[in-house]
Amino acid sequence: MGGVERLARLAMSSVSVALEPLSGASPRARATALSRIAGRVLAESGLSIESSGALPSGPCVLVSNHLSWFDPLVVASRVPVTAIAKSEVGSWPFVGARARALGVIFVDRSSAHSGAVSLFKARRALEHGLCVLNFPEGTTTRGDRVLPFRRAIFGLARLMRVPVVPVCLEVDPALTWVGDDPLLPHVWRVASSVRPVVRLRFEAPLVAGEGPDEELAEEARQRIARRGVTQEAPNDAALCA
Repeated sequence: MGGVERLARLAMSSVSVALEPLSGASPRARATALSRIAGRVLAESGLSIESSGALPSGPCVLVSNHLSWFDPLVVASRVPVTAIAKSEVGSWPFVGARARALGVIFVDRSSAHSGAVSLFKARRALEHGLCVLNFPEGTTTRGDRVLPFRRAIFGLARLMRVPVVPVCLEVDPALTWVGDDPLLPHVWRVASSVRPVVRLRFEAPLVAGEGPDEELAEEARQRIARRGVTQEAPNDAALCA
């Protein structure tokens, strides 16, 4: 299938997603809908997912490295989640409103109030037995390193006594989406690629004990960084992709 046909089918799929009723849906129903829709969008975009590791069961905090706009879809396609995303995504035409309807939590990382509200919403999702997906680097990278993790979500895991599951994503560096890269040309690049593959691995759960949140965050980061090591990275961190 060519890039143009893939984009056309992706657009048609997006229209059908917009028509799915979610008003009054429970948090679990929204997470299930997000999982179903993520799988559909990825299929129409031509991305192939190679998944390994045990899928989490029961409420947990999923923490992943961040490489592109499709990362949340990749993880959500394998397990229903309530995802946390940066506030800018909430302003994207069509995408922001639909993501909110699907239970995505938007956070302005420059605002302490917004951060507190997002953690409250994430706590409610955990109380409903859902997994919460977070990208604690706070931004995307080219896959040449795993940035230090913000620790707030790890404090929530400790408070709620739920495990932390590190998730490692690996992709061809040409398919990463970073910084000021425009979105639509990148979507075209993905759709035009020949059999683009995203490798996804769920690591063994970490127990949120009594130690500092910083230690838990660093252990999760190191679990992710040790996958696909190709060279030494700054601060002795190995590379995920």
